[in-house]
Amino acid sequence: MNILLVMPRLVNRIGEGYNFPLGIPYVSAAIKQAGLNCICANLNHIEASVEEVIQEQVEKNGIDAVFVGGTSGQYYPIKVVVDAARSIKKDMFILCGGGIITADPISAMKALENVDVGVIGEGEITDVEVAKAVRDNIPLSTIPGIVFKENDEFIITPPRPEIDDIDDIPWPDYDGFEFEKTLESNAAVAGVNSVRSIAMLASRSCPFSCSFCFHTVGRKYRQRSLDGFFEEFDYNYKKYGIEYLFIEDELFTFNNDRVIEFCKRIKKYNIHWWAQLRVDSVDPKLIEIMKDAGCDNFALGLESADNTVLKSMGKHITVEQIEATLSAVYKAQISSEGSFIFGEESETYETAMNTLNWWKNHIQYRVTLGTITVFPGSKLYSSAIRRGIITDPVQYLKDGCPQINVTQMSDSQFADITEKVMRWPVENTDSFSDAKDVVLDKLYSRVDFTAKCSRCGKPNRYEKIKLFMHAPLSCPHCGKKHSFLVPVSLYEKMNQNVAGLYEKYGKIAFWGVNYQTYNLIGVIKNLESDSAVFVDSSYMKQKLIVSGKQIESPKIIEKENITTVVVCIPTHYAEIELQIKYQYPMVERIIDIGALVE
Repeated sequence: MNILLVMPRLVNRIGEGYNFPLGIPYVSAAIKQAGLNCICANLNHIEASVEEVIQEQVEKNGIDAVFVGGTSGQYYPIKVVVDAARSIKKDMFILCGGGIITADPISAMKALENVDVGVIGEGEITDVEVAKAVRDNIPLSTIPGIVFKENDEFIITPPRPEIDDIDDIPWPDYDGFEFEKTLESNAAVAGVNSVRSIAMLASRSCPFSCSFCFHTVGRKYRQRSLDGFFEEFDYNYKKYGIEYLFIEDELFTFNNDRVIEFCKRIKKYNIHWWAQLRVDSVDPKLIEIMKDAGCDNFALGLESADNTVLKSMGKHITVEQIEATLSAVYKAQISSEGSFIFGEESETYETAMNTLNWWKNHIQYRVTLGTITVFPGSKLYSSAIRRGIITDPVQYLKDGCPQINVTQMSDSQFADITEKVMRWPVENTDSFSDAKDVVLDKLYSRVDFTAKCSRCGKPNRYEKIKLFMHAPLSCPHCGKKHSFLVPVSLYEKMNQNVAGLYEKYGKIAFWGVNYQTYNLIGVIKNLESDSAVFVDSSYMKQKLIVSGKQIESPKIIEKENITTVVVCIPTHYAEIELQIKYQYPMVERIIDIGALVE
């Protein structure tokens, strides 16, 4: 059997930075270790359509099976691979894994339509067993942890236990997916201005079960040995010239003795690194140890500044602990990132305002504001289905898991909170809107610029920063976070280009309203024209009026036969572009908002 293992396209243009997924490279390593013939294709590095890539591989390597995977949020980049494989070869065996299947297996299989087998949970063992079963004509029903269709019914086999000793799993197949090309892009997509960055796992899953969260690799928390982790890191460090490490564990600081030992080992490499922490597991002493070892960015699980909501979420932390940890990290002059997310089941207008007011009174910590996405697999998702809020899980997935109201608030109250979540960061946080010495990379909609830190006053040079990105940027001297809004020097060019679009194509839909878009509506005057229609899949945002303009459902594109759409959220361009192509075929052109600065 000849397997084509495909990493879905997550970028707008080939050469852009993106967060390199680890799941598919792990599966690739396991398949190759088992002696199966596996060809890899990373669509983020290939200048060809998905159909052309698969067609070439079928002709060149006699592909019998296509394996793909990803999360629920990557439904359309996965579906375009699945559909292309089926159209090119009708008897192609197609397997899909990852969070999209694990979260809600049957709904995902129905939505994807052309998948033969879905893998539930970790894929390293299951994918190999499925490939051998298909090759040797062994019944699929004998394989645990999968979903497949038989006689027009979906069959879910008994669950596969999590892999206990994750040291036994082969290292990710970085080379198979052209990781060297990824290193040439910039990590600024994550708010870290550093090149030659690598993501690695030191553990899998998380021992906690927050209501909004879903663990794609099972609920059992498992840690790698530090010997095993550093054997892999040392190899990658030397081979790829690594300068920055993202520890992508859901929870890094579960055992502080282990963290201290990790710090002792990582220090000799003299690199910077990033990790996710719980606020109840760090103290000033540990913060200083981590800082001394090169950790320059703490990703903290915050979520709310109301103890009632934190309890309902299952966070097992308090507002007092949040404040103490943020204060200690801020005093240590380390960058921190964390979010307050609004919309949990227990959320009331009062609790939401408690969090917003706490945020406003502690603006120095630069906590990001957002609303909860009710992702398949989470407790909130199960509850929303049970309560009849999500009536069609398949369509919910196809619509991109839009924001819904599962709270104790009325729709109008939640819409008001949503508006504040977008507006307050523009009005109340320090930003780099006054950037100097701006150099624009028109091809990738990136800029180099110099800006002065509002805390320490030192000027910093930032390079290859993606315009319209959501993540704030850190001062390398004191750790202060700043929003990055579009430089004022680019406003007039955007204004001219928007007018040019109206003249050529008439009414234009601008898809995606967040705080960056909110800011633009106020400064790009041509966006106030009747020819501009703002759309968003969020039901709450559709109840808002911004600068006199009603935010519409995407369905207005079909209703008014709009043929041109500008995608205003570049980090999700790939997903939104494909959603538009599948759901609104009358659209003739889809434009990244970054192109409006050209």
